[in-house]
Amino acid sequence: MAGSDDKFFDADAFKVWLLVRQALAFVRAHNLAQKEFEEHFCSMIPTSEEEKVIEESKLQCALAQADLDDIDKEDVARIRGHKMCRIILNDAIKYIDELAHQELIPEKDAGETLDQLNEYIDYVTVCGRHDHDAKLDLAVQVDRLKLLPSTALDEFKLWPVIDELSRRVEEEGERESETREVGSSLNSPLLDNASSI
Repeated sequence: MAGSDDKFFDADAFKVWLLVRQALAFVRAHNLAQKEFEEHFCSMIPTSEEEKVIEESKLQCALAQADLDDIDKEDVARIRGHKMCRIILNDAIKYIDELAHQELIPEKDAGETLDQLNEYIDYVTVCGRHDHDAKLDLAVQVDRLKLLPSTALDEFKLWPVIDELSRRVEEEGERESETREVGSSLNSPLLDNASSI
């Protein structure tokens, strides 16, 4: 499915998209419900009935996760990434609306920005691609991920992604410095004199 850009509508791709979205929403809803239940409805020391409710919810999450594990990892990553983009874009829209409502930015600028954000949402909604041209370099990706609220980082399990990207940034930096060292040794005065002979 990962390469289904050439088709206008792919029923199989839609089924995968729907299943992934449902499973992600299901797991998120259960995690939030567990948290609310434990914070507001459970006894200080949970009763056996309360523990049974929480265990049943965790079991349902595990079953939904098993469904996700049966789907191509690339498809799940793409759909999850697009979902996260929509969440971030919707949050940006709310923020711009709030700034405009408080008259902190001109109405014209707010309207233009909202139009642009809505175009981005439309693009993310119909996008079926996993790889995109003009990607940000890894260091910028790490910096931008770190700007997300910690709840989003936890919910989408992005901490390991940030750690992995940070490791890659370090490796790239080390490779670049090694390349510069090799390059500077090739620019030595002895080699310059040899090339003029």
